[in-house]
Amino acid sequence: MNKLMIGAAMLALAGTMVGCATGGAGEDKIAAWQKERTPVEVLHSKIEIQAAGAIVEALDVDPFGIYKPIADKVDSMAVIDRCRRAYQMYVGTIKELMEGEQKLSKEDAIKEANAQLDALAEKDPQIKADIKAYLEETQKTNFDECIAWANAMFAEIQKASEKFANEAPNALQQLMDIAQREGGMAVVKIPSQGKDELAVIGAQLADSGKGIALYIEMVNADKEAAAMQAEYPIEG
Repeated sequence: MNKLMIGAAMLALAGTMVGCATGGAGEDKIAAWQKERTPVEVLHSKIEIQAAGAIVEALDVDPFGIYKPIADKVDSMAVIDRCRRAYQMYVGTIKELMEGEQKLSKEDAIKEANAQLDALAEKDPQIKADIKAYLEETQKTNFDECIAWANAMFAEIQKASEKFANEAPNALQQLMDIAQREGGMAVVKIPSQGKDELAVIGAQLADSGKGIALYIEMVNADKEAAAMQAEYPIEG
């Protein structure tokens, strides 16, 4: 990579870093999941026949107790995700300076990458401060505890998903039986509402799985950053 290309990469890095907690460039799949995920809320059936609504609510395998903690963890870690990826790009720039066309020594590559950061810092003084704050936070993190929590939540998702898969067909049949007894519009309305509400529960469980995968990905990235910062420091 020539110096012009490196400069372009650092400009992208700046876009990633500026306002680490305020959104902007490079929001990628974490922001997409936050935007598209099923609402984090306990299901309260809207079926007018109480007995039918109770069948659906009984099948709500506590996705709130699984889903909300996961969503909260991802949301709290996503605040610094742009700083997380900015440091990864910074390290990548150093490696490119060493291994690419310029073949700089490690010391010179770090100096060059920092010089480019300093130039960007003239426009936004928070660039280095934000990354440094992120790196300091990784030093305080107990990654074993993070992974243990994620594994426990994953096990809960598996149990809840199995229960839902096993019991949902029978619940739907019960709704259809109630609908037939009620007659009239209930014949169509109750099964339709029931299917929609069961789909919400299934979506919450699916989004719990996606969320825990994102959380583990961020934890692993933070663990890697904690290990790399002595080798690839941000100077000044």
